[in-house]
Amino acid sequence: MSQALQKVQVQSQTQLQTAQPQCLSLSDVFSLGEVFAQSGLFADTKQAAQCIVKILAGKELGVGAFFAMKDIYIIKGKLSLSAHLMANLIKRSKKYNYKVVKLDK
Repeated sequence: MSQALQKVQVQSQTQLQTAQPQCLSLSDVFSLGEVFAQSGLFADTKQAAQCIVKILAGKELGVGAFFAMKDIYIIKGKLSLSAHLMANLIKRSKKYNYKVVKLDK
């Protein structure tokens, strides 16, 4: 992997870890929910209400609306976090940390 690509990956991880979602009003959340539902980009959300729930869950975790839509899933009626989101929340906490020692394919 090139050094430039590694640098971009480190920067994007740092941005995700330190980024704080902007303060959204309830009407903003409802509007975003409609837009995300209509976009058809997220397979687990077909209705605006599902998108709104994911955005609100992300807001409680300190995650922006898009990351909530991308990294929080609805599986059999329950919300589940992606491994990527869990890892970033752990690193962001400053209380815990981890390092990948070995990555098997």
